[in-house]
Amino acid sequence: MSIKDCSVLVGIDWADKKHVYAVKKAGETKYKIGSFLQRADSIHEWMMSLKKKAGNNGKVAIALEQAKGALLFALLKYEFAILYPINPSTVCKYRETWKSSGAKDDPSDAILILELLEEQNKRLTPPPQSRTERYSPSPKPH
Repeated sequence: MSIKDCSVLVGIDWADKKHVYAVKKAGETKYKIGSFLQRADSIHEWMMSLKKKAGNNGKVAIALEQAKGALLFALLKYEFAILYPINPSTVCKYRETWKSSGAKDDPSDAILILELLEEQNKRLTPPPQSRTERYSPSPKPH
């Protein structure tokens, strides 16, 4: 499964209590910014809205600035989602490349993470989609 198989693309800038995301349909240029809480019901409601946006049997590619943690674990149960954890230092370096101030801003970071997903997806490795498989982040072989 690759990003080419996904009809919806998402970048998430995570936080302890509230996550900011940028979402768009594959092939489109316009995106929407939003947020959801780090609560099971909020995450589920948001994921169901993504599933609806993707359509029947549609897949959703989700890039998040996290290689482990509660949000990643919560998202693993959704079979229609392909997760792409991104090292926070990668996002930081990418931000520094395009912003002279280097200031962190959640909506802007969500957009940057979405851009990384679109532009660098061949270099990103999704974790195993089963919670029973052990996840160890590693680069894809070239």
